[in-house]
Amino acid sequence: MKPILFSLPILILTLISCGRVGPSKAPQTLETVSSSYHLSDLTWKSAKNGLGPFEKDSSNGGQDGGDGLTLTINSVTFTKGLGLKAPADLSYDLGGACSSFSASVGVDDQGNVVGGSVVFQIFADTTKIWDSGLMTDQYPAQSTGALSLTGKQKLR
Repeated sequence: MKPILFSLPILILTLISCGRVGPSKAPQTLETVSSSYHLSDLTWKSAKNGLGPFEKDSSNGGQDGGDGLTLTINSVTFTKGLGLKAPADLSYDLGGACSSFSASVGVDDQGNVVGGSVVFQIFADTTKIWDSGLMTDQYPAQSTGALSLTGKQKLR
């Protein structure tokens, strides 16, 4: 079944683990510094959104920035994430410094769209590393699980 690409409000909740290897305070040794970040707290490389700008930590309400509401999938609210409208495409430069990525994705309740469907896909460099399959507003948030980003330069 081919997805019907309405201007569906979609939601991506993300956590990315990145680290760097660098000199420690002790001579001739290296230390690894690792941190986890939400994509909504990072700067993107490119962003295309079906309607207006994508929203950080709120749903995509419409044409204007900052017009979204609380991120909500099937009546479950989320404080962190990205609000977009299909079709949408975001990319982040990783510089090979990140080890893993996880997300929960779904159709945000704000849209009140019945009958539309969407497919979420995640790419590391040019390789598709995850596909949600067809989702509608009736589905709960779907988790990607932990996806490896070791050595990857780009997340899309």
